[in-house]
This record gives sequence, structure tokens and C-alpha cells, in this order.
Amino acid sequence: ELEDIIISLLSILPCYISDYSPNLAVKAAHNIPRISSTFHKGSNDFYYSTSINNSYYKSLLVLPVIICGLGLLSVLIYIILMIGRLCCSCIRCLPKNNIRVNKLVILYSIIILLVFGIIADHSQYYGNKYITKGVKNGGDSLKSLSSLFTSIYSNSESINSNSTSISSLIEQSTCPIVIQGKSTYLNDIAIISSSSSSISSQISSLPDKINKYRDLLLHYGVDVKTLVLYIVYAVIMFLYLCFIFSLAFRSKCFTQFSIVLTIPIVVVLTIFCCVEMIAVSLLADVCISPTSNAISTIKTTASYYDTVTYYTSCQGTPPFQSDLANATYYTNLLNTTIYQLINNQYCANHNTELKETIPYINGIFSSINQLSNDTLCQPLYNLWDNAINTGVCT
Repeated sequence: ELEDIIISLLSILPCYISDYSPNLAVKAAHNIPRISSTFHKGSNDFYYSTSINNSYYKSLLVLPVIICGLGLLSVLIYIILMIGRLCCSCIRCLPKNNIRVNKLVILYSIIILLVFGIIADHSQYYGNKYITKGVKNGGDSLKSLSSLFTSIYSNSESINSNSTSISSLIEQSTCPIVIQGKSTYLNDIAIISSSSSSISSQISSLPDKINKYRDLLLHYGVDVKTLVLYIVYAVIMFLYLCFIFSLAFRSKCFTQFSIVLTIPIVVVLTIFCCVEMIAVSLLADVCISPTSNAISTIKTTASYYDTVTYYTSCQGTPPFQSDLANATYYTNLLNTTIYQLINNQYCANHNTELKETIPYINGIFSSINQLSNDTLCQPLYNLWDNAINTGVCT
């Protein structure tokens, strides 16, 4: 009964919910205009669907595709101008080569390269470092969250295993009183086992899912992001160096090579910027209200839906409260009964199996106590808050 009271008190303890507010960057990206496929104003509210053929996903694509099209059109115009510049004498409007002017152009180009390189390098380094730190913090919190759910699952399975062992010993007992009340004892044990199975079934798939999301977050948020940033930086600096060398050596072939090399790179970077715009807009829409948007991606019929809903908001009925209360009550009842049977004169010569159940009952008590601590809302919510609200969305 004492454990019942403790669990009931713990379940109603107030939970501190952080006052999450999206930052200016999230709000700015969220407010990027969305255009529907019919060129009307689209919705900025996140909507999850397994099908890409829905109005929200389409509204994310239209504006970036238009911008990408304009960018590619400008590349086409650039190609036409370069062809005219290199092939048509009427378009050649540059003055005759002047060595002094050429040297000044090279000097200014080098100065611009150095200034741009230093600013871009530092901006990229510190920006990448800040984002990586946030993503890794989120990843660490997800790892802790996965470990906590793994602990809950392990303790639930431990109760199941101990219950099975106790049932087996009860079946083997030769005590007349045990034989007479065997069905009652086994029924109590079955309720304990059923309660623990209910807990484990609700969270059995969560550790793997959380680890999967964590791996994706770290892969794309750290490894891929860093690689792409440095590749883009290196490519832009390489192109700039190519043009400086072509000026320095006054090489027509090198100039033409630089121009030809620029075209596919600019095309790829233009497409990449549009893809990044879509990704940033999508992430911003999620981060406007990360908890409710994350819950919206889970089917209401999923076994872990109530669990995720409760631990991301600390509102509603604790999903494990009833099962823990049942397991505690019937374990207490079983423990009392076993000790009474051991001390009963009719079982004096038949209590070997009964005594062997005591370590298993103590194991169940230990698992229940650990479950009571692990399933409190506050620690689980804190991990969620650090992983999503702070790590990913801030």
C-alpha cells in the first residue's frame, strides 16, 4: 500500500514545462511566402502526410522552383553573352590591353579574394560550429532518451521473467494450501505479468526509432552539412583563383576554361540553394511549434502515441500509472501471501519452492521502483526539450 501511495503522489507532481518561443531566424523562415500550385497564397502551417501530393508540400516547392528557374535563366543569358563576347567582334567593347590597368585589376582581385576569403572562412567556421554544437546537443539528448526507454523496457521484461519463474515454482510446490489456492496465486502473478507486458509493448519500438532519428540528425546535421559547406567554399575560392590566374597570365585558354567551368558549378549551386530553401522552410514550419508538429507525424493508432503525447507535454493521464499501480498492488499481495505460507504449519515441510520465490519477488519490487523513477514526466520531458526545442530548433 505504501508503494501505491508513493506512485500516486509521484504521478501528480507538477512538471515544469519550458516556455519555448521560436527565435527570429525560425520566424523569418516560417514567414517566407508560400505559393500554391494554382499560384494563390499557400499555408505556412506544417502538415505531415505520407504522400507528397498534398497542398502543403506543393506550396513549399513553388517559390523555390520559380527562383531556381530565374537563376538558371540568368545562367543561360550569361552563356549567350559569353558566346557573343568571345565570338562576335561587334560585342567586344573592352579597351586595348593596358599592362598597368591589368596589374591593378589583378591587385584588386587579390585584395577582394583575401577579404572575401577571410570573412567567408570565419563566418562559415563559427556558423558551422554553432549549428553543429546544437545538433550534437540534440543528439546527446536523444541518446539519453533512448537509453531511458531501453531501461523502462528492460525493467518491464525483468518483471515478466521473474513472474514466470515464480509461477513455475508455485506449480512445483507440494504444500497443500498452495495446491488448493494455486489458481488464485497464478492469477495474481498473471496480472503482474500482464501489467509489465502492457508497459513494454507501449515503448518496445521507441528506442530503435529514437536511435534512427538521432543517426539521421547527426549524419545530415553534422557530417553532410559540414562536407557540403566546405565543398561549396572550396569551389567558389577555386573559381576565383582561376580568374585571377587567367588575368595574371593573360591566357585566353585559361579564361575560357574558367568560364566553361563556372557554368555547371553555378547551375549546381543554384539548384542546391533552392533545395536548401525548401529544407529551411520545412524545418522552420516544424520549429514554430515543435511538440505539436512532432506529435502530428505519429498515427493515433500507434502503440506509443499516448506515451509520446504525454511525455512531450506532461498533460493528461500518465500512460503507465495504472499498470504500475496494478503491478505494485499484486506484488505486495503476493509477497504477503508467500511469507504467510512459509510460516504456515501445513507448509513447514513443503516450503522450499516458496522460499525460492522471495529473490524473484524482490527483483520485481526493484524493477517497479526503477520504473517509477524512469517513468516520471519531468526527466523525460527535459530530454525532449533539450533534444528538440533547444538542440534542433534554437
